[in-house]
Amino acid sequence: MNGREYRGRTGPSRRSVIAGLGAASLALTAHRSFAAGDELIVADYGGVTTEVSRRAFYQPFEKATGVKVIEATTTGFAQLKAMVLAGNVQWDVVSTEEQNMFVGGATGLLEPIDYSVIKTDGLLSGAAQKFGLVKSYYSGNLAYNTAKFSSPPQSWADFWDVGRFPGSRGMRNSPQENVEFALLADGVTPEKLYPLDVPRAFQKLDQIKPHVKVWWTSGAQSMQIIADNIVVMTPTWNGRVEGARRNGVPVELVWNQALLIGAPYVVQ
Repeated sequence: MNGREYRGRTGPSRRSVIAGLGAASLALTAHRSFAAGDELIVADYGGVTTEVSRRAFYQPFEKATGVKVIEATTTGFAQLKAMVLAGNVQWDVVSTEEQNMFVGGATGLLEPIDYSVIKTDGLLSGAAQKFGLVKSYYSGNLAYNTAKFSSPPQSWADFWDVGRFPGSRGMRNSPQENVEFALLADGVTPEKLYPLDVPRAFQKLDQIKPHVKVWWTSGAQSMQIIADNIVVMTPTWNGRVEGARRNGVPVELVWNQALLIGAPYVVQ
């Protein structure tokens, strides 16, 4: 399904994901030779995502190779693209969204992965792609302020229903994931979702647009607008909600109709 699936089915456990990908994910560095004492710059999205990557990938890699992992933060695919076009690539390995991997590969922004020198034993099915290696999965969810609703939203149709669930909305400043959410809100069932009916999705997005107060541009911002009571609900990613909860933000996830999305490592 275009690299995405839906929650609600039986899937791999966190343990199996880490066991299958931990040894291979940083093997993308085989595109150049390293020796003990060298440094490897890996860009990720920050927050809980980087915390988990540090424990699951960076620290075991450092211990096994003697190569120091230098952590960097990426703001998204536009930053990666700008580096490549300017001839000023500053990272060795980059974590991105699965759809960006396909776009970057098709447009010449990413290097194909040489699997003749990278072990793929134990990887999950579909993890080894031509232009990247999916090292983890995350979900795109509806998140809401728990202090605002005695009967919380349960679906994307509820997100669109400003009569039953009043208050300003937030949405990502990108069609990525919003197209799927709009179609689900419009009654399309998961098994009929792909190929995407983009015109229908944008007609549905036109209905919610007047109620969107913030078109956010980062995962951190998606949670900040909840914490600051600017919006009552927004699409976001599960890791961002976990981090916000740790900081006392009254926010909850809706797992119904969530998107399961791959996060690959790629090489510019």
